[in-house]
Amino acid sequence: MRKIIIVLILFLGIVVSCKKTETSDINIRRIDIEKATKSNISTLFDNIDFIPLETTDQGLTGLEISRMECIDDRMYLLNKMSSHSNILCFNKETGKFLFAIDRIGQGPDEYTYLGDFLIDYDRRNIVLLSENRRYLYFDLDGNFLFDKKANDIYFSRELLYLNDSTYLVYHDSSLPPEGYNILYLDANTLSIRSKSNTIQDYLQNTGNRPLHVSKERLLFYNANDSIYDIKKATPLYYVDLGVKHEKSKKELNALNQSNEEMLEKVSKLFQKHEFYLVYSLFENKKWLALNIYANAAQQDDILLSSFFLLFDKENEQLYDSRTLSFDILNLPPIKDVRIIGETDDEFYVLIKDNFSLEDIQKIEKGSPLNIEKIRRLTNRTSEDNPIIICLKNK
Repeated sequence: MRKIIIVLILFLGIVVSCKKTETSDINIRRIDIEKATKSNISTLFDNIDFIPLETTDQGLTGLEISRMECIDDRMYLLNKMSSHSNILCFNKETGKFLFAIDRIGQGPDEYTYLGDFLIDYDRRNIVLLSENRRYLYFDLDGNFLFDKKANDIYFSRELLYLNDSTYLVYHDSSLPPEGYNILYLDANTLSIRSKSNTIQDYLQNTGNRPLHVSKERLLFYNANDSIYDIKKATPLYYVDLGVKHEKSKKELNALNQSNEEMLEKVSKLFQKHEFYLVYSLFENKKWLALNIYANAAQQDDILLSSFFLLFDKENEQLYDSRTLSFDILNLPPIKDVRIIGETDDEFYVLIKDNFSLEDIQKIEKGSPLNIEKIRRLTNRTSEDNPIIICLKNK
């Protein structure tokens, strides 16, 4: 329940600050959730592989896998647990657990808070974002190298690798340097190279923001349901999440209440399945992808569930995971899934829930997978780590 409240507070910070977006500009591409096309997953992707993450005492996943980074034959997962966060490393092909960076404490190689991480692909380091502008550096095998604290004053919420000389930080603009949300850091000194507030009106200070660095551009999904190219400060996409979602935003914006009263209203709207929360985005050569929280509870309750939207940039066609048949498993749409990472040609999708007995019977009866993959997929228990699906572009 605590996680649900945190997410709703985050949404509160987004919704009540929304501004209307004009979508008449012919250069803004529209993504309409109500016009998503039903399809099979095998129709959209050339190759689909399954990576059951090995379950070990040190490599257990917690409440949430926030995201992943890949380099060579490895995947590195930012793992959120009830007590703290860590980094888990697995073999990208087999799912074998390799090691964890899990160091809670006050020492030079330890952290009391792990907010985010990146892979520095040029220096081949793992960089952890800790408290008070402190960064911890590890090699790709998880061995501690050194720590460093930035001299400049700023508040880091999100850390991304931009290029060999520049890291990117999402900053709380209410703190020094005030009025700036995007900070470009010198990758060697961690000092501020430049600051961006070109779309300041649309950026707020609650929680992490849906930011993504692709080879072509730096993308940001903001409170007005638009996706911006931050460097150019121009909107690229408008995401229409449906009539109920739009109506809920207008209803919330019309209120003038305390945070507690507003949160109660947000909770009621969420219970009624009348709004969504976009919490991350990804882009590769062919696709733009959005992860979205919805309420999966049937009664007057809140049960967070994830689904994703896939937008084919070339053909301007939208697909919704809730109507995307996982025919490679001989299954209908899977209820709780999220995209956690990408390469130029691939998306990595996390299946959080275990398969039901009915699902297992369907997989064993009609899946085109080989016997060994079927065995690995269907022999999992509630104590096992989740499955990652690798989707390779056509």
